[in-house]
Amino acid sequence: MRTLQGKVAVITGAAEGIGQALAVAVAEAGANVAICDINNTKNTEALLARTGVEVFSSNVDMADSDRSRILSTTSR
Repeated sequence: MRTLQGKVAVITGAAEGIGQALAVAVAEAGANVAICDINNTKNTEALLARTGVEVFSSNVDMADSDRSRILSTTSR
């Protein structure tokens, strides 16, 4: 993967599985990461902390348009 230093990746579904793996991969490539999931993201946050990038985390149901709007305004 090319370097993503100076970029920000927004990953939904990041509590586990593919979303978690993607969040870790982009962080290891240098991107700062905003993660969200309806489930607790603490495990993913711990993995990302090891990479040294900035991490923003939010527990949000992306199917709820009012709640997902909060993510877009707080992550700016």
